[in-house]
Amino acid sequence: MSDVEIFKTKTIDGAGKTPKWEEECDHEVKDLSAAVKFIVSDEDYNADDVVGEGSTTLQTFANGDDVWLEIAFNGKASGTVRFVTSYVDFTEARE
Repeated sequence: MSDVEIFKTKTIDGAGKTPKWEEECDHEVKDLSAAVKFIVSDEDYNADDVVGEGSTTLQTFANGDDVWLEIAFNGKASGTVRFVTSYVDFTEARE
């Protein structure tokens, strides 16, 4: 099994149906075909409820794009998640 990285955003209290996390994370990309899975949950006292989930590959983000991706729950569309990415070629940056 390949390396797995997990990034969890902070909880947004009282965000309703249009939360905005606006968080940043950095990941070194070695394989653009690697899978990315994302899960959106609401946080409850007893148990978190999954609102939706989706997946793609890192290739989706390779151009430093602004991408909206669908999430689904139990096979039904449940919303979209926005990823704004930037790409830095560290090989070129080091030269």
